[in-house]
Amino acid sequence: MFMGPTENWPRHQRPLANAALLEAKRAGWWFKPSSGHTFGRLRCRPPDHDPEGEPGCSVPVYSTSGAADGSDTARVIRDAVSKCPHIAAAALSEEEGRVLPGAIAGALSEIARILDAADALVRREGMSRELERVFGEATLTASDELLERAADIETEIQSVERDAITSAFAGGVGEPWPPIHGARTLVDLVSQKMGEVRRLIDGCPESEESARLSRDFDQSQAALERLIDILSE
Repeated sequence: MFMGPTENWPRHQRPLANAALLEAKRAGWWFKPSSGHTFGRLRCRPPDHDPEGEPGCSVPVYSTSGAADGSDTARVIRDAVSKCPHIAAAALSEEEGRVLPGAIAGALSEIARILDAADALVRREGMSRELERVFGEATLTASDELLERAADIETEIQSVERDAITSAFAGGVGEPWPPIHGARTLVDLVSQKMGEVRRLIDGCPESEESARLSRDFDQSQAALERLIDILSE
């Protein structure tokens, strides 16, 4: 049974492969889970949506083949998505000719992950400045308590860095670095995507789902504006 782009797909154990799967999901693709060597199969549309004589694109997703980070699997997935001639049709309702809410939900999910990454990078920068201050005081005063606090901050920084990188990969943008430059790059990217998503939402018929998407959009917009304000200081 194929799972649609609005459903929760299983997570691939290799990070780059999982990031590519999320990109396919955001592009409106469908996924059929499997087990063993084959993790599953991607399709640009479910089989019952294929017009006669026009089969949709299909690509297997393997669990363990290729590089350990999943880069080989990710490349296969991205190539299939980028070369697919059917995706425009998959993103539209054949009955109504309107944008499917699933495509918008996927884009908003991507935006949320990217904003999480940018927020983590901003927090990481603030913690780095705090670490410099605490370590400087510890050096001057030979305070064991301050040295312990500095060690705790270093541990927190490592955790935040992992959160930033995980969210960035989940948002399909790779590893943003150095922190503040990376955060600004991510914020600029989200600003562009928000305009596209707004146009898609405006093209949806009014419904409970479109209202929910609008609320999710407003939340992302508020988070974006907060980060813009912080980075402008």
